[in-house]
Amino acid sequence: MFPSSELDTLLLTDHSRQIRPPIYSLKQTKLRKRRVVRYAILYFVLLVVFLAIIVGPIVAGKQLKLNVTLPMELLQPTGFSNNDTTDTPTGKCVQGACPVYQGGEAADTGSGDSAAATSDEAARRFRRYMAY
Repeated sequence: MFPSSELDTLLLTDHSRQIRPPIYSLKQTKLRKRRVVRYAILYFVLLVVFLAIIVGPIVAGKQLKLNVTLPMELLQPTGFSNNDTTDTPTGKCVQGACPVYQGGEAADTGSGDSAAATSDEAARRFRRYMAY
């Protein structure tokens, strides 16, 4: 592995002489110090911002007395089994007749009776959907 002279030198010298830091020029040293300072400033500014984001609402919530109430129509009731997601009309159809589509009729593709009926039905549903 090691020749005995190198091993003796490695074991018998001071720890500070065994592993020495890299030698940088004065310019590199200044640049490294400047970079460390910039990142330190950035780190502490972001730390303060994140702490303010977390702690600010906690402190401000105790100090501010906001009188905010939501209308009951906007709240979703809990604990009820009211699945009202049926196909009954909603919106403008509840108040009266559903609005009629004012655009032109869909063109017939002439690809057959069943395909045309399916296409007309889909076009009618789409027109009804778009009428709202």
